[in-house]
Amino acid sequence: MERNQEKQAAIQYSMPTIEVPAINFMHCEGVIYVQMNIKSWIIYSSNYLQLCQGFFFEVKPRGIGQTRQEEREKKTPFNFLLEYKIAGSTLPQIQLIGNFPIIFHPHFTQPKKPFGRWNRSKWIDYIDGEPPEKNIGSYILRVARSLKYEDGYIKLDAKNIANRQAAEWYNSERHNGRFPTDNVQLPSDKTFHIVSNRNVQSQKPHKFQPIQSQQSLRRVKFEVKESKPPYSPAEKQKTDLPIVNNLNSDFRREQDFSLGYEFYLTMNAFDVIQNHISWGRKTSDNVVEQGGIILGHAFRNPDTGVVYAIAEQSIPGRLAIGSAGYLEVTHETWKEMLDDMDLLATQLQVIGWYHTHPNNLDVFMSGTDRTTQKFLFGNDWQFAIVLNPHKQIWRAFYGADSRECRGYVLTSNTLPPASS
Repeated sequence: MERNQEKQAAIQYSMPTIEVPAINFMHCEGVIYVQMNIKSWIIYSSNYLQLCQGFFFEVKPRGIGQTRQEEREKKTPFNFLLEYKIAGSTLPQIQLIGNFPIIFHPHFTQPKKPFGRWNRSKWIDYIDGEPPEKNIGSYILRVARSLKYEDGYIKLDAKNIANRQAAEWYNSERHNGRFPTDNVQLPSDKTFHIVSNRNVQSQKPHKFQPIQSQQSLRRVKFEVKESKPPYSPAEKQKTDLPIVNNLNSDFRREQDFSLGYEFYLTMNAFDVIQNHISWGRKTSDNVVEQGGIILGHAFRNPDTGVVYAIAEQSIPGRLAIGSAGYLEVTHETWKEMLDDMDLLATQLQVIGWYHTHPNNLDVFMSGTDRTTQKFLFGNDWQFAIVLNPHKQIWRAFYGADSRECRGYVLTSNTLPPASS
């Protein structure tokens, strides 16, 4: 993980630190740094959700008098910061730092673009008025409880919902057992444990005392995970790509369409889909909807500005639950597909998904399909293809608005060099 080395070293060597189960509080130059080793949901640049363990936050106190000599010298005592009294008008600013994926949570903002190298996801408090906590340390514990989805620490009726999409998702999924189950028991108010590897002694005991039973802390090893920079199409001139003319998508200009995007399936990727959906046949399996994900790379032609994607692999979602009119991609289905992706040991990107409209249905993006595309494959370089295996027709769509684009099947797996 890239981070300013001097600043990181200063944080690591600053003392004292304060520790609670799975949380470290650190102090450097009047700012509190909080390392939380708890699980919560994040959203990757490819717009799919995944549990992540390990977060690093910067907490800036507000309302401390700027005329204090200690503040001017950036030597505000750590005890003073943690015990600093807060009110609704002086809540501390809490934001994620480091190259993490963005937190997907009702009370954390979800910026559309990273700020420089850092994703600046910020906590927005759900309490309108005076918070129940009287100091910063206890306030941060409530943030941690909300982040790990403890009961009562997410308020769907709050005025200040930071991420409405995450709130809607939480409301629909909270009874399905999809939330973190790492069983980290955060302490009650003011059960902090003081630690120091530089033998720094406090001049006087402060209000945050260690709890009596150290065994009940259930200490957890910290593991802050790295993430790759957000994916974006590489600049690459498009060479002539040999296509199978009778397998072109059923492109329709009368719909909402764009000629600035093109989608290509290698023969290998198309064969996997054909075998999964029994293309050209009618079986007991493919009379219901089927689907999976598509792996490949996206490029932008600098000469024309056209964005084109080449799918090199397809992964069937064999555990998906389909009917004649809908497809339910469960959490188990996602896990199965992503596990299969890991087994490929590939550097390919998830550039979209496919699903079928069987029997006599046309190929189009339904309202449910559009919602799936918007929330899970909403980047302009991500695509959806809808196929009817019985009529042997298919169409391609891209981006959050599910606009139609041209689609092609290549005669071979020979690709431009940049796709490797």
